[in-house]
Amino acid sequence: MKRSALLIFVALILILTATTTFKAASVETVSLWAMGVEGQNIGKLLPQFETANPGIKVKLQVIPWSAANDRLLTAVAGGTVPDLTQMGSTYMAQFTEAGALEDLTPYLAKSKTLKLNDFVEACTDLYVINGKPYGIPWYADTRFIFYRTDILEEIGYKNFPETWDEFIECCQKLRARGPEQYAVNMAAGNWQVTMNFIWANGGRILDEKGRPAVTEAAFVEAVAWVADIFKNQYALLDTGGSNIRQDLASGRFPIFIGGFWEGNLLRTETPQLDGKWSIALMPKKKSRSSFMGGCGLVIFKDARRKQAAWKLIEFLSQPEIQNQWREAAGSIPASKEAMRIASESDPLMKIVYEQLKEGVAPPVISQWPEIEGRLNTRIQEACYGVKTPLEACQLLAKDLEKIMSQY
Repeated sequence: MKRSALLIFVALILILTATTTFKAASVETVSLWAMGVEGQNIGKLLPQFETANPGIKVKLQVIPWSAANDRLLTAVAGGTVPDLTQMGSTYMAQFTEAGALEDLTPYLAKSKTLKLNDFVEACTDLYVINGKPYGIPWYADTRFIFYRTDILEEIGYKNFPETWDEFIECCQKLRARGPEQYAVNMAAGNWQVTMNFIWANGGRILDEKGRPAVTEAAFVEAVAWVADIFKNQYALLDTGGSNIRQDLASGRFPIFIGGFWEGNLLRTETPQLDGKWSIALMPKKKSRSSFMGGCGLVIFKDARRKQAAWKLIEFLSQPEIQNQWREAAGSIPASKEAMRIASESDPLMKIVYEQLKEGVAPPVISQWPEIEGRLNTRIQEACYGVKTPLEACQLLAKDLEKIMSQY
């Protein structure tokens, strides 16, 4: 009996061990790389995913944005890629052309919960390259107007000016307040600001065949219009590294052009402005165009747990999760339904949603980092008066021809 009992006990131990081993083996661990503030906050959402998917665990690695591109390149070269990563829109061309990213077409075809048209169109454009989706939009980034409602009301504006002409009239009135009183705080050498006006006038950087289009009338006219803002001192060429939020608070610059995060910073840094500022759509010419950027979620071609990574993408793309993400990280949801829901209860989010609809994505090409540098330099030359707007655009065209010919 003792021998039989011992054999039964050993058999039970072996069964329990095998069961435990099977359970451990059945749990997949998905590696996720996320950057900056997003990486610091996404952990708040992962327990919900793991509860809904008990067979999957997520191993999160947070990477600073300053090291992100190098880390990703090293991972691709060394065959040590994560299963899923956050990827800035400006990285997409580089990694797609290297053949490092998974074409998500078959995943989307089988998905019951996710479609590309769930997202803001201009945001989706950043991740569809040569007709194929290599990423899913995660959050959006755009630019709009921040302004002092009380100061504009003092000069006769209950609402922010609608058109370019009205905007200039407003700038004139703001400038007339005094010698050290200006209108708009904007940088001449920041394409994410200046290109908004060029796009709004119908300008474009490249034509349909990928050739420079920066000497077209719409582009040159818009550069001249931007240069006049500085020439008339509605904006200053050199603000001495001043803080745009503090300048808004002082009233010296009652308007600035910024991203969504500025609202969070205004609430934190300048609580005395509560109730005295708002946001507005970009003033309209032919359109109200504004830069569209952001981050997407991509699966590497060499990832080991692609199906599990896709499940995580589907989870993070749900409208309710996107809105939880907005609250956690202060980001703009890329999902149209998430934005619709948010705009129903928040008037400012309604403005953000309307601006997203007119977003313009810059060309998703590997030459873009060089192009944006030349855009900044040449438009700045026009604003400083070093070159006429036409001369600056002609030089920019030559710059772009050289850049494009090198690839």
